[in-house]
Amino acid sequence: MTLYWQALAAPASDHLARVRLLDADGQVWGESLERADSALHFYPMTAWQPGEWVRDDYDINLNPATPAGVYRVAVTLLGAEAEVICGRVTVTK
Repeated sequence: MTLYWQALAAPASDHLARVRLLDADGQVWGESLERADSALHFYPMTAWQPGEWVRDDYDINLNPATPAGVYRVAVTLLGAEAEVICGRVTVTK
């Protein structure tokens, strides 16, 4: 999963992100793996300039029992705990 972040103003604090795949009931079927090379690790938010775009890549570990279907992609900034639905993905078998 690739996220593109943009600072609209100078960020006041640094956060890491978590990406999850959720079914219609909110059950988690996949979650991002921790990556040392994540952009938010080596280029923290407080270093971003207003208007700048930052690419951030994630690997999502999918439960092997995940049924085929459409799942919501939920992104949470850890520490801020605000979850945003950023799209949908289709899982096929």
